[in-house]
Amino acid sequence: MIRREPLRHGERQSGGAALMFVLFILLGGVILVFIKVFPIYYDGLSVQRVFRELPEDPRVIGGSKNAILTNLERKFQVNQIYNVNVRESVKIKKIRKRGEPSVTHVSLNYYVVVPLITNPPESNLDVIDVEIRLHFRNETTIPDKPN
Repeated sequence: MIRREPLRHGERQSGGAALMFVLFILLGGVILVFIKVFPIYYDGLSVQRVFRELPEDPRVIGGSKNAILTNLERKFQVNQIYNVNVRESVKIKKIRKRGEPSVTHVSLNYYVVVPLITNPPESNLDVIDVEIRLHFRNETTIPDKPN
């Protein structure tokens, strides 16, 4: 067993500072990503909940395309979902099968770009641009007649 004498006046410890600095930078990066990405995932969960509840809403059952879009816009506004343009992103299609009641298929396919590290706006350099793209897809089927 090696015993080390206590430090004398003028001697310094070394080795731990570099490791602590690297750990601090890594922890800061993880926290930065979490702070930037969490609100987007939370919005995605809210969109998922809106789509899950949509077939049960009497205002959209048997409604027109405009009625469904207006209802979705209202629900997105109530849930403070601002990163989705409903009129451009939502696809609505009537499906009629022989011998079965017709239904309306509503789908939403969108992605959100989260910039992590970017250049200042006045800079003409494209040296550093780190971003995360998050893709979301939601769909539901609405009956044309109430059950």
